[in-house]
Amino acid sequence: MKKLLLFAAALFAVSTINAQVTAYVGYSSIKSSSTVRNVPGTATSTVNGFIIQGDYNISLSDEFGVAPGLGLNFAFGDNDYKGIKAYIPIDFNYGVSVSDDIKLSAFVGPTLALGLSSKSKVANVEINNYDNDDISRFDILLGVGCWLTFQDKYRLAVAYRMGMLDQNKTDVTTTKENLLTLTLGYTF
Repeated sequence: MKKLLLFAAALFAVSTINAQVTAYVGYSSIKSSSTVRNVPGTATSTVNGFIIQGDYNISLSDEFGVAPGLGLNFAFGDNDYKGIKAYIPIDFNYGVSVSDDIKLSAFVGPTLALGLSSKSKVANVEINNYDNDDISRFDILLGVGCWLTFQDKYRLAVAYRMGMLDQNKTDVTTTKENLLTLTLGYTF
């Protein structure tokens, strides 16, 4: 058992030697799609905003890596909607050099989401959308995306994360949320 723990610690230490920390800021768009049982069609709404996030890309080889991260999304929409969600992505990535200064990477992975705040105004009355128990704060998203890294410092990333869990806790309505982001990053 001691040898296994020692091996795991050594593997972690070696893998973090090639780790990169990247900070991002950019545009975000959350699209909600709702269906009501026995009613044809789907109602959709979109809120836009911005996201700030960071990740710690651990190189498993020259091409493969895993990038756990943390992000905060600030969204704004109709009815004076304001929402804040925290995201914890774990992106498994594969990258290839396009030239000496440019690397293209694709990624896929799960993301945990936690709603921190969700408020709207209807007829000048502010409503906390999480006060009633009909809306879930928690979601699991499946994400795909890619990024371009320039000169090992600057990064342009696009990601699409599809919500897997029903955000509406009522029996008759199903609501799922998808997140699209376009970010600029700086690698330390």
